Amino acid sequence: MRSFAKEIRNLISLYVSITIDESAMVVDSNSPLVQHESIAAGGLISFVIILFIGLGVFTFLASYWFTREAEQVSLRHAAEASYPELERLQLAGIQQLNRYEALDNGTFRIPVHQAIKKLAEEFPEDTPISEEMKP
Repeated sequence: MRSFAKEIRNLISLYVSITIDESAMVVDSNSPLVQHESIAAGGLISFVIILFIGLGVFTFLASYWFTREAEQVSLRHAAEASYPELERLQLAGIQQLNRYEALDNGTFRIPVHQAIKKLAEEFPEDTPISEEMKP
């Protein structure tokens, strides 16, 4: 029985010593020996915001540049493209405006610049002209 009491005393003293050791580990946070560990989040947040703004500006400018380049390439291709039907029609129109021709209904076709001259020469002097038409 003595050994049982001795064992209990040893367990109690061990418990008390553990409790004392744990309470000794608690340190007052106002003590000058303790340093607070913190991260300066202001600089990090500023960096992330500036990074996002920079990426947004870069993305916008790259998108604008690529769109502009695509438009210029398509305009260059359109300018270099050959439209044979259009060219043929333009040539036929120019020839029709600048040639003499007898039509089926007994009239004659003369070049446009000569027709304009004839009309200007034959225009009666006493014909009233609207204000919009006067030079």
